[in-house]
Amino acid sequence: MFLEFHQFLEQKFPLVHSKLKKENHGLSLLFQWEGKEKQLAPILLMAHQDVVPPAGEWEKEPFSGDLHNGYIYGRGTLDDKGALLAILESVESLLKENYQPKRSIYFAFGHDEELGGDNGNRKMAEILKSRGITFDYVLDEGGTIIHGIMPGVKAPVAVIGIAEKGYLSIELSIETDGGHSSMPPPKTSVGLLSEAIAELQKHPFPAKIAGATEKLFKFTAPEMEFPMKIVFANYKLLKPVITSQMEKTESTNASVRTTMAPTIFDAGTKENVLPMKARAVVNLRTLPGDTLQYILDYITKTINNPAIKLKVLPDQIEASEVSDTDNEAFKLISQSVSEVFPQAVVSPYLMLATTDSKHYRSISKNIYRFNPWDLQKDDLKRIHGNNERISTKNYMEAITFYRLILERN
Repeated sequence: MFLEFHQFLEQKFPLVHSKLKKENHGLSLLFQWEGKEKQLAPILLMAHQDVVPPAGEWEKEPFSGDLHNGYIYGRGTLDDKGALLAILESVESLLKENYQPKRSIYFAFGHDEELGGDNGNRKMAEILKSRGITFDYVLDEGGTIIHGIMPGVKAPVAVIGIAEKGYLSIELSIETDGGHSSMPPPKTSVGLLSEAIAELQKHPFPAKIAGATEKLFKFTAPEMEFPMKIVFANYKLLKPVITSQMEKTESTNASVRTTMAPTIFDAGTKENVLPMKARAVVNLRTLPGDTLQYILDYITKTINNPAIKLKVLPDQIEASEVSDTDNEAFKLISQSVSEVFPQAVVSPYLMLATTDSKHYRSISKNIYRFNPWDLQKDDLKRIHGNNERISTKNYMEAITFYRLILERN
């Protein structure tokens, strides 16, 4: 499937494949467009080839790419083949004009982002690091242009991720004597562990307004209507009011705290046998600055039961550093967004999920996460959901956006 996709790319973008240096790293692709000024640090644009499997009923076949009522339907149109193709469209068009950028530009298209990117971008990042390459900045998938996302802001907000939350799963387990269900103790292993989970859900991590979220408020507060403008402009004094507003939706609540989501509960094998052991897994998305020790201490104190053991599961990902918003890179991206989407308020924000950009943290201090998709709230459900689509108008806007990025480098 990936090899067929590579053949498609070669057919549709012949100049990209003939004029740029191309490397195959397994099924991942790395392109280098050499710049005129070798002393300038290169930049990296990213997208990924892989998609999650389609599920449920679709209006159009999920891999058809059907054009219907001004929309292109297909798995990956939003996440993330649409961006990949828009990037290549912009490069191909510039090559037709014999354009050469000032600085070298790399393009990394991984094949396993949805699985963590260990065989794709992680390996490409290691290879680039071994060659002594560092990037002025990295631009990967991430925020979009969202309508109705910020309290008090009528205009759509184009959110550029300047940091992303970490990923952590913790196993909670307890062992008891077990026995026959006809003679139960006051609390079984299932009951004790359920109480612990309930306590965690009743007592979420404290809200914090800092880092990327603090910058989100600074950028958007001037665009808010009264009284929200006053509230968010004074967020340090009115934290309880703001927190109550942010807690009203899942996405904004997740931007101000480390979240906990119980995802697995395992106990018992027979309906009349008291299980000796009960096990649950809680998945956490951690704020930058919340250390592992702080998280373990908070959970231990909250459940207040020494019989319950905690175990950190593998595949932990630390939250990222917060990238600069006062440098030329952020200004360049922001200006490009504003030119293509003049109606949008541009703002930094905290990315709630992890991206393949995490593999490049050691070779770039400035990592930004943005897709030029103009979406309504309901469109967010299409990402990893049914009827994923992008409008033809928005796809053309995306090509223009990436052209601006390339021309300004």
